[in-house]
Amino acid sequence: MRHPVYIYVQCSALNIADPLLISRIEGNRMGHSAVFMCPEGYKLEGAFGITCQYNGKWSARVPRCEKIKCPELDPPDNALIEYDNNKTYGGQAIFSCMWGHKLSGSYSMKCDGNGRWNGSMPTCLEITCPVPETPRSGRIVEQTRYSKKHYSGRMYKVGALVRFSCLPGHQLIGEATIICTEDGIWSHRPPLCKVRCPYPGDPPHGRIAPLKFWYKPGDNIQVTCSPGYVTPLEPIKKPSCRENGIWSAPPPPCRSYKEV
Repeated sequence: MRHPVYIYVQCSALNIADPLLISRIEGNRMGHSAVFMCPEGYKLEGAFGITCQYNGKWSARVPRCEKIKCPELDPPDNALIEYDNNKTYGGQAIFSCMWGHKLSGSYSMKCDGNGRWNGSMPTCLEITCPVPETPRSGRIVEQTRYSKKHYSGRMYKVGALVRFSCLPGHQLIGEATIICTEDGIWSHRPPLCKVRCPYPGDPPHGRIAPLKFWYKPGDNIQVTCSPGYVTPLEPIKKPSCRENGIWSAPPPPCRSYKEV
Protein backbone atom coordinates (compact mmCIF):
# COMPACT_ATOMS: atom_id res chain seq x y z
CA MET A 1 0.00 0.00 0.00
CA ARG A 2 1.29 3.48 -0.97
CA HIS A 3 2.60 5.51 1.92
CA PRO A 4 0.00 8.21 2.67
CA VAL A 5 2.59 11.00 2.88
CA TYR A 6 3.01 11.02 -0.92
CA ILE A 7 -0.67 11.39 -1.73
CA TYR A 8 -0.71 15.13 -1.07
CA VAL A 9 2.62 16.04 -2.71
CA GLN A 10 2.01 18.86 -5.21
CA CYS A 11 4.19 20.87 -7.56
CA SER A 12 3.71 24.56 -8.24
CA ALA A 13 1.31 25.56 -10.97
CA LEU A 14 3.12 25.85 -14.32
CA ASN A 15 3.60 29.34 -15.65
CA ILE A 16 3.33 29.20 -19.46
CA ALA A 17 4.77 32.59 -20.39
CA ASP A 18 5.52 31.80 -24.03
CA PRO A 19 2.33 32.45 -26.05
CA LEU A 20 3.59 30.16 -28.82
CA LEU A 21 4.06 27.15 -26.55
CA ILE A 22 1.35 24.51 -26.91
CA SER A 23 0.92 22.49 -23.70
CA ARG A 24 -1.17 19.64 -22.33
CA ILE A 25 -0.99 19.56 -18.52
CA GLU A 26 -2.36 16.54 -16.66
CA GLY A 27 -2.22 18.24 -13.28
CA ASN A 28 0.28 19.30 -10.67
CA ARG A 29 0.19 16.39 -8.22
CA MET A 30 3.08 13.96 -7.87
CA GLY A 31 3.25 11.75 -10.95
CA HIS A 32 1.30 14.12 -13.14
CA SER A 33 2.98 15.20 -16.36
CA ALA A 34 2.90 18.03 -18.89
CA VAL A 35 3.85 17.74 -22.55
CA PHE A 36 4.73 20.58 -24.90
CA MET A 37 5.02 21.32 -28.57
CA CYS A 38 5.60 24.32 -30.86
CA PRO A 39 3.77 25.51 -33.98
CA GLU A 40 5.20 25.02 -37.45
CA GLY A 41 8.33 27.05 -38.02
CA TYR A 42 9.41 26.85 -34.41
CA LYS A 43 11.45 24.32 -32.46
CA LEU A 44 11.22 23.31 -28.81
CA GLU A 45 14.09 24.49 -26.64
CA GLY A 46 13.97 22.30 -23.53
CA ALA A 47 12.22 19.10 -22.50
CA PHE A 48 9.34 17.72 -24.50
CA GLY A 49 7.66 16.55 -21.30
CA ILE A 50 8.12 17.13 -17.55
CA THR A 51 6.80 15.28 -14.47
CA CYS A 52 5.87 16.36 -10.95
CA GLN A 53 8.31 14.55 -8.67
CA TYR A 54 8.03 13.24 -5.12
CA ASN A 55 9.92 16.28 -3.77
CA GLY A 56 7.29 18.68 -5.10
CA LYS A 57 9.46 19.94 -7.99
CA TRP A 58 9.00 19.52 -11.69
CA SER A 59 11.62 17.38 -13.43
CA ALA A 60 12.66 20.23 -15.73
CA ARG A 61 11.83 23.81 -16.56
CA VAL A 62 9.04 24.78 -18.90
CA PRO A 63 10.55 24.86 -22.43
CA ARG A 64 10.18 27.69 -24.94
CA CYS A 65 9.61 27.97 -28.66
CA GLU A 66 12.34 29.40 -30.85
CA LYS A 67 12.10 30.32 -34.51
CA ILE A 68 13.81 27.76 -36.75
CA LYS A 69 16.81 29.32 -38.46
CA CYS A 70 19.16 28.02 -41.11
CA PRO A 71 22.92 28.68 -40.90
CA GLU A 72 24.68 31.53 -42.65
CA LEU A 73 25.80 30.65 -46.16
CA ASP A 74 29.25 31.29 -47.52
CA PRO A 75 28.70 32.37 -51.11
CA PRO A 76 30.92 30.94 -53.84
CA ASP A 77 33.33 33.16 -55.74
CA ASN A 78 31.68 35.89 -57.79
CA ALA A 79 28.23 35.10 -56.33
CA LEU A 80 25.80 37.28 -54.40
CA ILE A 81 23.21 36.15 -51.82
CA GLU A 82 20.01 37.85 -50.74
CA TYR A 83 18.00 36.45 -47.86
CA ASP A 84 14.24 36.50 -47.78
CA ASN A 85 12.71 36.40 -44.27
CA ASN A 86 16.07 36.58 -42.45
CA LYS A 87 17.22 32.96 -42.92
CA THR A 88 14.27 31.59 -40.90
CA TYR A 89 11.98 28.65 -41.61
CA GLY A 90 10.25 29.08 -44.95
CA GLY A 91 12.61 31.83 -46.02
CA GLN A 92 14.74 31.69 -49.13
CA ALA A 93 18.31 32.40 -50.07
CA ILE A 94 18.33 33.88 -53.55
CA PHE A 95 21.51 33.75 -55.57
CA SER A 96 22.81 35.93 -58.35
CA CYS A 97 26.17 36.37 -60.00
CA MET A 98 28.43 39.33 -60.40
CA TRP A 99 28.67 41.03 -63.77
CA GLY A 100 30.27 38.85 -66.42
CA HIS A 101 29.23 35.56 -64.78
CA LYS A 102 26.28 33.19 -65.12
CA LEU A 103 24.59 30.99 -62.52
CA SER A 104 25.08 27.24 -62.68
CA GLY A 105 22.58 25.47 -60.45
CA SER A 106 19.43 26.55 -58.62
CA TYR A 107 18.90 30.27 -58.16
CA SER A 108 17.36 29.74 -54.68
CA MET A 109 17.25 27.46 -51.63
CA LYS A 110 14.59 27.20 -48.92
CA CYS A 111 15.08 26.89 -45.17
CA ASP A 112 13.26 23.69 -44.09
CA GLY A 113 11.78 22.51 -40.79
CA ASN A 114 15.03 20.90 -39.70
CA GLY A 115 16.96 24.16 -39.88
CA ARG A 116 18.76 23.07 -43.04
CA TRP A 117 18.81 24.49 -46.55
CA ASN A 118 16.96 22.21 -48.94
CA GLY A 119 19.43 22.41 -51.81
CA SER A 120 23.04 22.83 -52.75
CA MET A 121 24.94 26.02 -53.42
CA PRO A 122 25.15 27.06 -57.08
CA THR A 123 28.31 28.26 -58.74
CA CYS A 124 29.03 31.25 -60.93
CA LEU A 125 30.81 30.57 -64.20
CA GLU A 126 32.62 33.25 -66.14
CA ILE A 127 30.83 34.12 -69.38
CA THR A 128 33.04 33.95 -72.44
CA CYS A 129 32.51 34.37 -76.16
CA PRO A 130 34.01 32.03 -78.76
CA VAL A 131 36.91 33.18 -80.91
CA PRO A 132 35.31 35.20 -83.75
CA GLU A 133 35.79 34.09 -87.32
CA THR A 134 38.50 35.96 -89.19
CA PRO A 135 37.14 37.51 -92.38
CA ARG A 136 38.63 36.28 -95.62
CA SER A 137 41.14 38.90 -96.83
CA GLY A 138 40.97 40.51 -93.39
CA ARG A 139 42.38 40.20 -89.91
CA ILE A 140 41.42 40.60 -86.23
CA VAL A 141 42.85 43.47 -84.25
CA GLU A 142 42.46 42.37 -80.61
CA GLN A 143 41.76 44.63 -77.68
CA THR A 144 43.29 42.82 -74.69
CA ARG A 145 41.46 44.47 -71.78
CA TYR A 146 38.89 41.68 -71.43
CA SER A 147 40.66 38.87 -73.22
CA LYS A 148 43.34 36.50 -72.04
CA LYS A 149 45.15 33.35 -73.03
CA HIS A 150 43.43 30.12 -72.05
CA TYR A 151 44.58 26.52 -72.18
CA SER A 152 42.47 26.03 -75.31
CA GLY A 153 43.38 29.32 -76.96
CA ARG A 154 42.30 32.91 -76.44
CA MET A 155 39.32 33.46 -74.18
CA TYR A 156 37.14 36.55 -74.59
CA LYS A 157 35.31 37.71 -71.47
CA VAL A 158 32.20 39.89 -71.30
CA GLY A 159 33.12 43.36 -72.47
CA ALA A 160 35.96 42.18 -74.72
CA LEU A 161 36.29 44.35 -77.81
CA VAL A 162 37.53 43.02 -81.14
CA ARG A 163 38.26 45.17 -84.18
CA PHE A 164 38.61 44.00 -87.78
CA SER A 165 40.53 45.41 -90.70
CA CYS A 166 40.74 44.43 -94.35
CA LEU A 167 43.70 44.05 -96.67
CA PRO A 168 44.38 46.83 -99.17
CA GLY A 169 41.97 46.75 -102.11
CA HIS A 170 39.08 45.55 -99.93
CA GLN A 171 36.13 47.25 -98.28
CA LEU A 172 34.87 46.22 -94.82
CA ILE A 173 31.17 45.33 -95.02
CA GLY A 174 29.48 45.14 -91.60
CA GLU A 175 30.60 46.20 -88.12
CA ALA A 176 34.28 47.01 -87.75
CA THR A 177 34.05 46.46 -83.95
CA ILE A 178 32.14 43.78 -82.03
CA ILE A 179 31.71 43.30 -78.27
CA CYS A 180 31.31 40.12 -76.18
CA THR A 181 27.88 40.41 -74.49
CA GLU A 182 26.50 38.91 -71.25
CA ASP A 183 24.70 36.27 -73.32
CA GLY A 184 28.05 34.80 -74.32
CA ILE A 185 27.60 35.87 -77.94
CA TRP A 186 29.11 38.69 -79.95
CA SER A 187 27.11 41.86 -80.47
CA HIS A 188 27.36 41.46 -84.28
CA ARG A 189 28.50 38.91 -86.81
CA PRO A 190 32.08 39.31 -88.09
CA PRO A 191 32.21 41.60 -91.13
CA LEU A 192 33.14 40.70 -94.69
CA CYS A 193 36.04 42.02 -96.72
CA LYS A 194 34.91 42.59 -100.29
CA VAL A 195 37.24 43.43 -103.20
CA ARG A 196 36.80 47.11 -103.96
CA CYS A 197 38.75 49.92 -105.60
CA PRO A 198 39.09 53.08 -103.51
CA TYR A 199 38.10 56.54 -104.67
CA PRO A 200 41.03 57.50 -106.94
CA GLY A 201 40.73 61.24 -106.44
CA ASP A 202 39.85 63.96 -108.94
CA PRO A 203 42.52 64.98 -111.45
CA PRO A 204 43.57 68.64 -111.48
CA HIS A 205 40.86 70.79 -113.14
CA GLY A 206 38.48 67.87 -113.41
CA ARG A 207 36.00 65.66 -111.59
CA ILE A 208 35.36 61.94 -111.85
CA ALA A 209 31.94 60.37 -112.19
CA PRO A 210 30.28 58.51 -110.63
CA LEU A 211 31.56 59.77 -107.29
CA LYS A 212 31.73 56.99 -104.66
CA PHE A 213 33.95 55.98 -101.76
CA TRP A 214 34.34 52.42 -103.10
CA TYR A 215 33.92 50.88 -106.53
CA LYS A 216 33.09 47.26 -107.32
CA PRO A 217 35.15 45.24 -109.81
CA GLY A 218 33.94 46.13 -113.31
CA ASP A 219 32.94 49.70 -112.42
CA ASN A 220 34.21 52.39 -114.81
CA ILE A 221 34.82 56.06 -114.21
CA GLN A 222 34.99 59.03 -116.56
CA VAL A 223 36.40 62.50 -116.12
CA THR A 224 34.58 65.77 -116.69
CA CYS A 225 36.98 68.70 -117.08
CA SER A 226 36.48 72.27 -115.91
CA PRO A 227 35.80 75.00 -118.54
CA GLY A 228 38.92 75.64 -120.54
CA TYR A 229 40.23 72.12 -120.03
CA VAL A 230 39.77 68.88 -121.95
CA THR A 231 40.89 65.31 -121.72
CA PRO A 232 43.34 64.00 -124.35
CA LEU A 233 41.82 63.80 -127.80
CA GLU A 234 43.16 60.37 -128.60
CA PRO A 235 40.87 57.47 -127.60
CA ILE A 236 41.43 56.52 -123.98
CA LYS A 237 39.84 53.51 -122.39
CA LYS A 238 37.89 54.38 -119.28
CA PRO A 239 39.67 53.37 -116.05
CA SER A 240 38.08 50.19 -114.71
CA CYS A 241 38.12 48.59 -111.25
CA ARG A 242 39.82 45.20 -111.60
CA GLU A 243 39.22 41.98 -109.62
CA ASN A 244 42.30 42.62 -107.50
CA GLY A 245 40.97 45.96 -106.23
CA ILE A 246 43.37 48.04 -108.34
CA TRP A 247 42.36 50.50 -111.03
CA SER A 248 43.33 49.56 -114.56
CA ALA A 249 44.64 53.12 -115.07
CA PRO A 250 44.61 56.45 -113.27
CA PRO A 251 41.95 59.03 -114.18
CA PRO A 252 42.93 60.78 -117.45
CA PRO A 253 44.35 64.31 -116.95
CA CYS A 254 42.59 67.52 -117.93
CA ARG A 255 44.71 69.71 -120.18
CA SER A 256 44.33 73.35 -121.09
CA TYR A 257 43.00 74.15 -124.58
CA LYS A 258 46.25 75.98 -125.15
CA GLU A 259 48.22 72.76 -124.69
CA VAL A 260 46.13 70.63 -127.00
